[in-house]
Amino acid sequence: MVHATCSREAQLLSLPPADWAQLVKVLLASPDRAVENGPVVEFEAAWAAETERHAAELSAGTVAGVLAVQVFCSLRGKLAK
Repeated sequence: MVHATCSREAQLLSLPPADWAQLVKVLLASPDRAVENGPVVEFEAAWAAETERHAAELSAGTVAGVLAVQVFCSLRGKLAK
């Protein structure tokens, strides 16, 4: 599989510049075209699980929410150092 992927990469990178640019344009315009169990699907599932876990913690009172203004002020202070 690795060899096939490397071969495919080499073929794509050897495209004429106009064809390569068109391919990049098409790929960037279609980020939601993930295959089942692909990286985007896995990321979305992981993110959904994380947000549900955090919402449950907030509801249970095991964590406290922090106002965005406080977070940004804290970050600005750390970045200013």
